[in-house]
Amino acid sequence: TIAITTRTYENQLERTMGHVFAPANMFFIVQNAGEGGSCGDNHQNQVFCITHNVSPNVDIVHYSWTYFEKENPEVQREQLIRWAQQMERRPMVHHLVA
Repeated sequence: TIAITTRTYENQLERTMGHVFAPANMFFIVQNAGEGGSCGDNHQNQVFCITHNVSPNVDIVHYSWTYFEKENPEVQREQLIRWAQQMERRPMVHHLVA
């Protein structure tokens, strides 16, 4: 038996956005590559790991580190866009301001 929680950020985002993509016969699957800072990762260095932390088949990169950002967050946001564009499929970067 595998227990699956339905209260994770990933599941909430899939439930919220899945119906938007369903009419086009598309699946909306969320991969959480954020670490929350417990292992030394933060919004300043996580952007450089995007090519290793998500599937190479990703279509959209969703960025929501805004609760950690302090000074000059635009620098990391631009770096994320540039690193994502180095991926084979060049995913769109979606920035959420929370």
